[in-house]
Amino acid sequence: GLTRKRILQTVDHMKAARATLEGAAATFARQDVREVLGDLLLSPSVVADMDVDQNRRVFAAALLWINDQAFRPRFEQLLSIAQAIGKGDTATLAGCILSIDKNGEIRITREAAATFQFDVTEDAQSVIWDGRWSISGPLRKGLTIKALGPAINECPDWRASGMPRTSLLASPSIWEGDTLLAAPLAGLTNGWSAQIVADFHSSAFAIED
Repeated sequence: GLTRKRILQTVDHMKAARATLEGAAATFARQDVREVLGDLLLSPSVVADMDVDQNRRVFAAALLWINDQAFRPRFEQLLSIAQAIGKGDTATLAGCILSIDKNGEIRITREAAATFQFDVTEDAQSVIWDGRWSISGPLRKGLTIKALGPAINECPDWRASGMPRTSLLASPSIWEGDTLLAAPLAGLTNGWSAQIVADFHSSAFAIED
């Protein structure tokens, strides 16, 4: 009776408190996190103090969004990475590369080596690659989608994208055997396109628990 009621009230209060914290983090993220072609750019304030709840939530959510929820970092890992970034170092964690961008923001990029190859087994209008990208184009059985990697050298216009080379190495590319057909983000489109499935701000805090 009374004990069960108190437990339910406590659960409700905890849910309300969590919702308040997540709401604050989402608001903070809208102000301090930008999404650019699959990368996230964070203002330095996000990693300035890992003792602040909203900072931890936003930083962890950013990493989870980049690595498609493959790995949830522990507090000690967040703290260690934040300290490395604070010193200006480039760091790698959970399939993500973190570095200081030219404008002082913290850039989080997918690590090319952490992505998986996707073999197209049937004709389709689009497929999902690496959990975040919708790839559209003349998809047919026998094609392969994987990170661009060193084949960026086959994309003469990649600099026009405005994206760092490291970011483009992890961007989607479409292959037929050993032949590169397209790398949409690196300027080699050939009738193909790549779009993020769900943007960070609309999806990030739905994956918090």
